[in-house]
Amino acid sequence: MPILPDWFATAAGHALLRSEARLIQAATQRSRGARALLLVGSAAQGFALPLDVSHTVHLHRMRSALDGALRGDLHCRVDALPFARESFSLIVIWHVESLLHTALLAQLAELLQPEGELLVLGLNRLSLWRWHWQRYRPATAPTRATTRALRDAGFDVHHLSGAGPRWPRARSASVSSSDQLLRSPWLCASQLWLARLRRPGVTLRPLLRRRAVAANVSLARVGVDRVTDCRDAADDQAA
Repeated sequence: MPILPDWFATAAGHALLRSEARLIQAATQRSRGARALLLVGSAAQGFALPLDVSHTVHLHRMRSALDGALRGDLHCRVDALPFARESFSLIVIWHVESLLHTALLAQLAELLQPEGELLVLGLNRLSLWRWHWQRYRPATAPTRATTRALRDAGFDVHHLSGAGPRWPRARSASVSSSDQLLRSPWLCASQLWLARLRRPGVTLRPLLRRRAVAANVSLARVGVDRVTDCRDAADDQAA
């Protein structure tokens, strides 16, 4: 099957990447001084993306590879990322729809620090921009399926909105973040998910648990002593 040209290498695709880059930079400002993993679905970025983090690992998907190969700062596969647990405070999935499956997202969950954040950007199949990319057949990110996959992998989605401009003719125009209509996820060129690891249920810390147990034991002993004293008093009265 022939490989179709990369839509992100076109003028419209390049403009959309630039508009989304500002969102990624804003996310790194919240994770300032930390490590970030940037997974990109296209090698057609063509511009510098300075991030406010101490270290960035930049990987992009090879369109010509059928085995999910990633290239960039190192060579690896999407299902075998060579990083230790909790290596990153920020992970960005930038139009890598092949990663939006529960098994692969669960692998990324292990690489994310407990207070870290996952940022996902994917094309919106309902946007008017589809008339630009439909003949290139790029992968899109369905809203419900992507949200479900994130939750099944152990993430809590705390933000979902549109990203990029609403109309293809206004690619260079800035969109006000206060305009809810223009930021609705079903109108913009792409969609943005922000997710964090799901917190476990609230439990007592070990020290507090030990104190609670000790307190219960003390109360039990007091109750036994009181019963014993009452029995002794009753015996004395009977005698």
